[in-house]
Amino acid sequence: MNYLEIKRHLAIKIENLLKRLDDPNLSTSDGEALRNMIDNYQYIAEIAEMNHFQRGIKN
Repeated sequence: MNYLEIKRHLAIKIENLLKRLDDPNLSTSDGEALRNMIDNYQYIAEIAEMNHFQRGIKN
């Protein structure tokens, strides 16, 4: 999977989780779990972006 595919895949997952957060019947613990999942996907996206843009850089 290349960077753009990963980025698109993660954006779709985050969007779906955000839609689930709009459920008025969602319990507090479930809402917190969804927010943690969103944070995790955003972190993965940041790491993928850092890896993509730092390739080929010699330290």
